[in-house]
Amino acid sequence: MSFGGRLALFFVLIVLVPTLALVGMLIIVSEDSRQGKADARLAAGLDTALAVYGERVAAAEPRARALADDPRLGAGLRAGDRAELEQFAREAAAQPGVAGVEVLGPAGTIEAAGGEPEALAFAQLDLEDQGARRGQLLVSVTTAPEFAAEVKRLTKRELVVNGSGGPLA
Repeated sequence: MSFGGRLALFFVLIVLVPTLALVGMLIIVSEDSRQGKADARLAAGLDTALAVYGERVAAAEPRARALADDPRLGAGLRAGDRAELEQFAREAAAQPGVAGVEVLGPAGTIEAAGGEPEALAFAQLDLEDQGARRGQLLVSVTTAPEFAAEVKRLTKRELVVNGSGGPLA
């Protein structure tokens, strides 16, 4: 091999191979950094959505406590009167600031429901009578579209809220 050939081979081994390796590493690190930033944005958005959800549940608790004092609720649960419970749920859900109401029996089955089908972030209260568990009262003060709009306002990100029957908002 001539001196020029050896010099070219030496140049390739000493300069080009390390440079190409460095460029490859920079591309990998840059991609990982971009991925990490996207992951961090998603995590922050999820944290915000969970915080808003928690706030909505907390906001529903006082309404649930007030509705739990309604004597028609207790009477309907003691008697197992679904018609009375349905009327209670409809009237309770029609009150200002209430998005949805569900009354569950002792076995956890829905005995009555009223309000918006998109209601979410329910506060849950156990209903007891003389130490015996009679069921639960679930009350919501927000709907999926309201929740999604609040999260979008805070995070500047789109949000899809799904229910068992498909997208709610």
